[in-house]
Amino acid sequence: MLPTRLQKRSTTSNRRSPSFPIENDRSTPGKGLVRWAENFNALRSIGYNGWLVVEAFGLALPDIAAATKIWRRMFISEEQLASDALAFMRSQVAHRWR
Repeated sequence: MLPTRLQKRSTTSNRRSPSFPIENDRSTPGKGLVRWAENFNALRSIGYNGWLVVEAFGLALPDIAAATKIWRRMFISEEQLASDALAFMRSQVAHRWR
Protein backbone atom coordinates (compact mmCIF):
# COMPACT_ATOMS: atom_id res chain seq x y z
CA MET A 1 0.00 0.00 0.00
CA LEU A 2 1.27 3.45 -0.88
CA PRO A 3 1.69 6.11 1.82
CA THR A 4 -1.30 8.48 1.91
CA ARG A 5 0.73 11.31 0.40
CA LEU A 6 1.66 9.18 -2.61
CA GLN A 7 -1.88 7.82 -2.94
CA LYS A 8 -3.14 11.39 -3.30
CA ARG A 9 -0.38 12.25 -5.76
CA SER A 10 -1.08 9.15 -7.85
CA THR A 11 -4.65 10.29 -8.49
CA THR A 12 -3.59 13.64 -9.94
CA SER A 13 -2.67 14.16 -13.54
CA ASN A 14 0.25 16.47 -12.72
CA ARG A 15 3.19 14.35 -11.64
CA ARG A 16 5.74 17.05 -12.34
CA SER A 17 5.87 18.62 -8.90
CA PRO A 18 9.25 17.87 -7.34
CA SER A 19 9.92 15.07 -4.90
CA PHE A 20 12.35 15.85 -2.10
CA PRO A 21 14.54 12.92 -1.03
CA ILE A 22 15.33 13.90 2.56
CA GLU A 23 17.39 11.71 4.86
CA ASN A 24 16.13 11.11 8.40
CA ASP A 25 18.90 13.31 9.83
CA ARG A 26 18.66 15.93 7.05
CA SER A 27 21.97 14.90 5.54
CA THR A 28 23.00 13.09 2.36
CA PRO A 29 20.28 10.81 0.94
CA GLY A 30 21.34 7.17 1.23
CA LYS A 31 23.53 7.70 4.29
CA GLY A 32 20.88 7.43 7.01
CA LEU A 33 17.92 5.31 8.03
CA VAL A 34 15.27 6.11 5.40
CA ARG A 35 13.88 3.01 3.68
CA TRP A 36 14.78 4.26 0.21
CA ALA A 37 13.88 1.14 -1.76
CA GLU A 38 10.27 1.47 -0.63
CA ASN A 39 10.21 5.20 -1.40
CA PHE A 40 11.62 4.82 -4.91
CA ASN A 41 9.39 1.80 -5.58
CA ALA A 42 6.36 3.90 -4.59
CA LEU A 43 7.42 6.75 -6.89
CA ARG A 44 7.87 4.26 -9.72
CA SER A 45 4.49 2.64 -9.05
CA ILE A 46 2.67 5.95 -9.52
CA GLY A 47 4.57 6.73 -12.71
CA TYR A 48 6.48 9.65 -11.20
CA ASN A 49 8.61 11.43 -13.79
CA GLY A 50 9.40 14.73 -12.09
CA TRP A 51 12.39 16.30 -10.45
CA LEU A 52 14.21 14.84 -7.45
CA VAL A 53 15.46 17.76 -5.36
CA VAL A 54 17.84 17.15 -2.45
CA GLU A 55 16.99 19.06 0.70
CA ALA A 56 19.87 18.77 3.14
CA PHE A 57 20.97 21.14 5.85
CA GLY A 58 24.46 22.14 6.87
CA LEU A 59 26.25 24.74 8.92
CA ALA A 60 26.96 27.29 6.15
CA LEU A 61 23.98 29.47 7.10
CA PRO A 62 23.97 29.84 10.89
CA ASP A 63 20.37 31.11 11.15
CA ILE A 64 19.03 28.14 9.17
CA ALA A 65 21.27 25.71 11.09
CA ALA A 66 19.86 27.05 14.37
CA ALA A 67 16.26 26.98 13.12
CA THR A 68 16.59 23.38 11.88
CA LYS A 69 18.54 22.25 14.97
CA ILE A 70 21.65 21.27 13.01
CA TRP A 71 24.49 21.15 15.52
CA ARG A 72 27.10 19.01 13.75
CA ARG A 73 28.68 18.77 10.32
CA MET A 74 26.44 16.58 8.16
CA PHE A 75 28.74 16.35 5.13
CA ILE A 76 32.30 17.29 4.18
CA SER A 77 31.28 20.01 1.73
CA GLU A 78 28.28 21.08 -0.30
CA GLU A 79 30.06 19.77 -3.39
CA GLN A 80 30.51 16.34 -1.78
CA LEU A 81 26.86 16.32 -0.71
CA ALA A 82 25.75 17.12 -4.27
CA SER A 83 28.05 14.48 -5.78
CA ASP A 84 27.05 11.73 -3.34
CA ALA A 85 23.33 12.56 -3.51
CA LEU A 86 23.35 12.62 -7.32
CA ALA A 87 25.16 9.27 -7.49
CA PHE A 88 22.71 7.75 -5.00
CA MET A 89 19.61 9.03 -6.80
CA ARG A 90 20.95 7.97 -10.20
CA SER A 91 21.57 4.46 -8.92
CA GLN A 92 18.06 4.24 -7.44
CA VAL A 93 16.43 5.54 -10.63
CA ALA A 94 18.53 3.33 -12.91
CA HIS A 95 17.52 0.30 -10.86
CA ARG A 96 13.78 1.01 -11.30
CA TRP A 97 13.22 3.13 -14.42
CA ARG A 98 14.65 1.00 -17.22
